[in-house]
Amino acid sequence: MEVPPGRAERISDGGPEAIRALLKELRAMKFNGLLKTSVYRGDTPSQGVLVLRGGDGVLAEHRSKVDVAGPDAVPEIVKDAASERARLEVRTYDYGHSAISIDQLQRSYPEATVKGLGDADQLVTRAVAQEAAERETFLRNLETHRDEERSLIDREEGLYRRKWELEQQYERSLPLAECRRDDVLLAYAINGQPYPVSELDRAFHQIYDPRPAKLLFIKAAPNRKYIDVMQAMDIAHGAGVQVIGFTPPEQAKK
Repeated sequence: MEVPPGRAERISDGGPEAIRALLKELRAMKFNGLLKTSVYRGDTPSQGVLVLRGGDGVLAEHRSKVDVAGPDAVPEIVKDAASERARLEVRTYDYGHSAISIDQLQRSYPEATVKGLGDADQLVTRAVAQEAAERETFLRNLETHRDEERSLIDREEGLYRRKWELEQQYERSLPLAECRRDDVLLAYAINGQPYPVSELDRAFHQIYDPRPAKLLFIKAAPNRKYIDVMQAMDIAHGAGVQVIGFTPPEQAKK
């Protein structure tokens, strides 16, 4: 709905009491012109236009995620205006030699026609109650979504733990030489000496307990999984190793 902008009379902040008082004032002064509202609903801009004649609404349009016009637009406009974050703009058609015809606007936009606003107090009260109900529904749905996410995370963690347990069982079932094969890689080496993961803690204590400076350099095979490296680091930390460094990968010979 494209309507003449009119002349700006005032710009103010929204809020339940602000829009309540403004609607009553415009009705008392038999205002002819526009009430424009703007606010963000989440990340979505929301804008309303209410055309008044004699202080009562005759045309209404609201634009947001879903655009509506006519009676359905009125509660959306008032709901926006009742927000403390809203911007309310009053623009008059009664000035100087203004030739703006509200009758012509009504004929041009019959789909936006409203038959008055009714009681301002009731209108604002319903809009505030609707906003509160929608927010409650949103928060309830958000909590349900979070519960579902937590359930999925718990399930994934359970699957990971089970996978790790199976890998440990498989590792213990293999000879040490088999554990070091490239396609298995279930063992580690310290100073060239192979150790299965179950022996790493003992080996670290044996090597580092006598040393005042506990420095460990890690060199990971290209096909070693990140989780395997982190596991070795955790075991080393638990054994008292204080500093861990990484040796750079060997450069391929040309």
